[in-house]
Amino acid sequence: MSMNGKNMKHSAYKRLILILTGTVLAFMLLGLFVVWLVFWIPGLPGPLHGAYLARGSLYNIYGGLRCFNNTHGHLPPATSTDAESGELATWRIECYRSFVSGGSITPLKTAANKPIDYNYHKAWNDPENLQLQGQAAYLFRYMQFDVALERNRGQYGIIYTTYYKAITGPDTAFDTSTPLNLKELPNDVVLVVRVEKSDTHWMEPGDLNIEQLTPSERTKQLLLGKDGYVVLFADGEGWVLSDKTPLSDLCKFFTLAGAKQFDREQVLGPYRVLP
Repeated sequence: MSMNGKNMKHSAYKRLILILTGTVLAFMLLGLFVVWLVFWIPGLPGPLHGAYLARGSLYNIYGGLRCFNNTHGHLPPATSTDAESGELATWRIECYRSFVSGGSITPLKTAANKPIDYNYHKAWNDPENLQLQGQAAYLFRYMQFDVALERNRGQYGIIYTTYYKAITGPDTAFDTSTPLNLKELPNDVVLVVRVEKSDTHWMEPGDLNIEQLTPSERTKQLLLGKDGYVVLFADGEGWVLSDKTPLSDLCKFFTLAGAKQFDREQVLGPYRVLP
């Protein structure tokens, strides 16, 4: 082969390598750009977007509440009190136990292969109960924007803070005076909301009392995330509402009376940002 032929062949190889390298880099840059869009542009729907994650968590939570309701004929109390010890237990424990009994979560077991259950006679943060903290932390976390306090960080940096709290108090779905059946509630009443700021361990009693949820700046800062409001209704619908939603309108659906008086499709529907 002549020298010119060798040079031409060498040049062709170089061009091919450059083309392949450029193609690979282009796809890498495109992938990084898509990831950047998903995480940083507010309101952009995507499989990793915070609103989708939060709504998915609310659907799972509803499954636990419905399972408890089907077994006991009513929703769990937001906070129950053990008759003997006086220790408090949150409804989130009941969700966890419902998932275990239904087979969705494999129970934690002792070295002797015996299931470890929650001990209502002891405090939620007793070492015996804290064995369970890793079992359902993923159900109650706000996975994209976790800013939990250090006290709720466990081994390997796992965060046990919950960002999902029930609306409690008089005339709510979690009215402390009477356990209510989920099937008898108005569809439009809000059961659980995602909060933007929290230092509550998922096993720790702690929710939102209706008497403190006035249409105020404080309530807005508590409930409004970067991607809007995320709420769970009594019929299992999880809605994401834009930051333009009047807080006074959202608050109407925190009580049974409000949910019976107003229609969420008419009042909140125009602000719904995800189908």
